Amino acid sequence: MGIAPVLHPAQSDLVDPLKPRHPPTLLNNQLQDHASVPTANPTNCGFAAGERLAPLAAANPTANHSASVPKSISSCAHAWSGKILVGKTSLIDEHGRTLLVRGVNMSGNSKLPTFPLGSNRHTSENFYDHRNVSFIGRPFPLCEIEEHFERLHAWGLTFARLLVPWEALEHAGPGIYDEEYIDFLIKLLQRAPEYGIKCFIDPHQDTWSRYSGGSGAPGWTFEVAGLDLTKFIASGAVHYHDFTTDDDNGKMIWPTNYIKLASATMFTLFFGGDEFAPNLKYQNQSPQSFLQTHFCNAYAHLAKRFLAAGVDSVVGFEVINEPHPGYIGLHTLEHFDLMKDLHLANTPTPLQSFALGSGYTQSVDFFVKSWPWPTRKSGTRTLNIDKQSAWLPGRKCIWRDHGVWDIDTNGNPVTKKKHYFRTRRDGSPIDFNVHCYNPFIKKYSETIRSANPNMTILFEPIPNEDPPVFINDSSSLLKNTIYAPHWYDLKSVFNKSFNGLITHDVQSLSRGTKNVLQASYFGMGGANRNYRTQISNIVRSGNERVGPKPCLIGECGIPMDINEKAAFETGDYQHHTNFLDAVINAMESNLVNFTLWNYNPHNDNAFGDHWNGEDFSIYSRSNSNLPSRQHSPTGSRSMSRQSSFSDIKNNMHGKEFQLDLDAQANGLVFDKPAACANTAHIPTNRQGKVEPISGLLVPSIDHRLRPMDRVDHGSKNDTSAFATPESISQAMHIKITQSATADIDSSINETSQLISQVGDKFRRASPNSARDARRMSLTPLTPFDITEICFNDVDEYGHAHAGGRALDAVIRPYAAKIAGTPLKMSFDLKTLTFELYFSTPIITTLPHNMTSTTCFMTEIYVPNFHYGGPTQPDVCISDGKYSYSRKRQTLYWKINPRQYIEPWFDETPYAYWKMLFPDALDHAICQAGSEVNIHSIRITPAKPLRSTKSSS
Repeated sequence: MGIAPVLHPAQSDLVDPLKPRHPPTLLNNQLQDHASVPTANPTNCGFAAGERLAPLAAANPTANHSASVPKSISSCAHAWSGKILVGKTSLIDEHGRTLLVRGVNMSGNSKLPTFPLGSNRHTSENFYDHRNVSFIGRPFPLCEIEEHFERLHAWGLTFARLLVPWEALEHAGPGIYDEEYIDFLIKLLQRAPEYGIKCFIDPHQDTWSRYSGGSGAPGWTFEVAGLDLTKFIASGAVHYHDFTTDDDNGKMIWPTNYIKLASATMFTLFFGGDEFAPNLKYQNQSPQSFLQTHFCNAYAHLAKRFLAAGVDSVVGFEVINEPHPGYIGLHTLEHFDLMKDLHLANTPTPLQSFALGSGYTQSVDFFVKSWPWPTRKSGTRTLNIDKQSAWLPGRKCIWRDHGVWDIDTNGNPVTKKKHYFRTRRDGSPIDFNVHCYNPFIKKYSETIRSANPNMTILFEPIPNEDPPVFINDSSSLLKNTIYAPHWYDLKSVFNKSFNGLITHDVQSLSRGTKNVLQASYFGMGGANRNYRTQISNIVRSGNERVGPKPCLIGECGIPMDINEKAAFETGDYQHHTNFLDAVINAMESNLVNFTLWNYNPHNDNAFGDHWNGEDFSIYSRSNSNLPSRQHSPTGSRSMSRQSSFSDIKNNMHGKEFQLDLDAQANGLVFDKPAACANTAHIPTNRQGKVEPISGLLVPSIDHRLRPMDRVDHGSKNDTSAFATPESISQAMHIKITQSATADIDSSINETSQLISQVGDKFRRASPNSARDARRMSLTPLTPFDITEICFNDVDEYGHAHAGGRALDAVIRPYAAKIAGTPLKMSFDLKTLTFELYFSTPIITTLPHNMTSTTCFMTEIYVPNFHYGGPTQPDVCISDGKYSYSRKRQTLYWKINPRQYIEPWFDETPYAYWKMLFPDALDHAICQAGSEVNIHSIRITPAKPLRSTKSSS
């Protein structure tokens, strides 16, 4: 089966009827000039083969680029105004159409509290005040809703995974919920439908808690185990990220906390405390029962509040992010599994961790990065010289208390029960999924649905391992559930490097199913095959073990600081584009839903996502320039425009600079109102003059400024903070423009001239100032870099692209609502060719009681970023009729369910080749069977019309 070629009235003679897979078929009737067709309703019935629907919105090359997105956007392909339901193998809407949702994790900054200041750094005195924190303002302040939701809508990423750590809900103590934070979330989510956005709640955690080197659980949970979180560093129970060092071994070191004492103990108690710590009680309950009950109740309370407030933008709750077994299933106390558990830097064995936590000095192995093994031992380090105990006064190691280990007469730790974590109390082998994780999934599901019966439950396996087995489980608690695993190219993420020359299947290497040569793929073609295969394995494993359920890849993405952050200096994001394009191609090839990790409104080039050295955000406030459209033909029609004053003010309004406590730059101080920070203050000396920063000359500014020496860090209500270099640069720019333009007209032309002059002055100040500034923070610092913004001349959403990273790959067409069963969907970034194949049953008559034909309408997101030229894209369809709206970035395609589509058979010798080497589409069509119609569509950018010269 192929796609019918487009036939323009003036170009019908150019069609090649012999082109393989694209036979001339139906699109030869009733063609007319698109602009002359009267407006039609795309939901009306009445079919003519190959008919093009009338336009919903005429093209307007002179559209106002700064116009806001209309609030009523329910008719867009990527707007989720209706219900998202769980079908047998896919998501569906109330019309029975297959849904392919995509979006972002929102957001990486939600792992960290906004208050008190300094609470995100272990060196701060506020860090251990874990009961008095607040997450209000995560993922962004309410005053920034329009900016970020509008951007996500423009990019077609309207299905969000909203991070809500357990700590954000219940930090004050067991059963004490932060109602103000929940009020904030409700206000945020009540605005989401205006932009067609729906989300699900992610109880996010990494290595259990912020206090064990990650994020998630409240600090008081360690008290349940008897652990003293203030002694974790001294006893080697945790590794905290240090922003002050640039050691290569520090990259992506945070996962090592999973095998350190604090995190591993808490996960063991949470999932298996009844089996492995039966002697431990907290408030007359087992630690497992106490922790699980409070975890489930916290999110049930959130679900109940959403229901009472009428929040309809939340479709479900995830069980827990990236669960970990802790010590459960551990084969020996002498070492961890080098191929599954990250060994990097200081790596104590389980037995050594127990001894360190009990105040015994230990010499532990030190690992560095290597290949083909992920890491190798390079020496030893001596830890806990001061003999600090990780346990609260009067408490001792619970594993020693249960007879797992002890100290011999020479003062050395010895194992007493070698296989303690491999068996249950009755002596039978332990299976983490069967005995620990599966029961928790059911308990969580039951608790959430007791608060709101309509909630969908999403769950994932241990990262890089097979999912739990539910294939024969008929429990009603497993109804209305989604399988939501994660996937990354672990080697590229681990090394923060990608050049497209070679990639590796770490998934197979870690499981031993491939050797290094078999797991190596060369070139970008190899990378695409590698990633497609890995996602295919994940989907197949889910079908075999979990059963037929919709699959949503909850996390996927790329680190933006690859290749030593070279792109931040050069502006060349080609490797990022190729990398991310291959990742998303793998998702599309396997027809899975996905949410990218991540969209972080407070990301910057200096410190990334401000959490453990990660930098994955597809948006960065450092990137105020639009990315070049390297693959998009619309780039040749773009024009450069300097920001107006309103643009600058809108860009600065509400920037939550208090996040940048993790930065090491002094200078910027701001006051934080309750809703969001509106006023930035420039570093000054005691005379109120602006100080020069890193070689950049800053003119004096007559504004009310608060010098740094007036900050009272001891005051609880003080919201002052240090800020990053890029925050300083942005604040410098806004104050410069405000002060220097008091007596001039605010027109765009004069604004552009002024900013250019200021930029020139900055560059003339010192020949090396810009270079030095970039070296300092790897962030554009000059006003010229900050304010230059490009808009496409026909893209109504062009203003939303500023700050985007690798948008060539991020923004891409996709079929959001499909009137059948999808067989293949693909997008070729080089040619900007989108293709979709799907099947429908062959029917002869429609039901007499049918009142709506929406079920026959396929809606495709067609972004102006790639297709926003002065003429509409070229569209080839196998049957039915379509209409395209550039304003809505949507193509509506209504099939004719009663029309029989002749199958397309390839001609010899091509047919023999396809018989020997069938592709994915061939397999899908064969699987669909012969009693179906195969519908197909192709979308490409409009080809420029040939100009004809009249003879003189």
